[in-house]
Amino acid sequence: MKKTIKFILFSILALLACGILSAPARAQFIGTTSPQSVVATLATNQLCTGAPILFITGGAVTNFRNLGQTQHYVSTKTTGVQTLAVQILGVDSVGNTFLLSETGTIGAPAVGNNPVLTGTGYYTNIEVSVQCSPN
Repeated sequence: MKKTIKFILFSILALLACGILSAPARAQFIGTTSPQSVVATLATNQLCTGAPILFITGGAVTNFRNLGQTQHYVSTKTTGVQTLAVQILGVDSVGNTFLLSETGTIGAPAVGNNPVLTGTGYYTNIEVSVQCSPN
């Protein structure tokens, strides 16, 4: 009988010790995120030569970055241009390009504020291709 009582007391003490010494389970909160937007002027007073002009994130335009965005918008303002074609492309980590938007085209005369072109998709880099023909 004494052995049974000792065993029960030992078991209760062992359970209490395990409960006291065990680490509490805590959930980890890493913070709240919200969509960020990046606005960049890709070119001002760019000459129109008829050859495609490429703007790639992380290139010569220092504030043109792709910080995890999946929605992309391009708007243009033109003067003295006969035609204009704009595309938004995604560039993967090895340099392959994928079309993310339709090809926005404006016919003669392409003057003033043109509609916004939209593209959807996430890639390592984003490229905007602009091709126009002069007067």
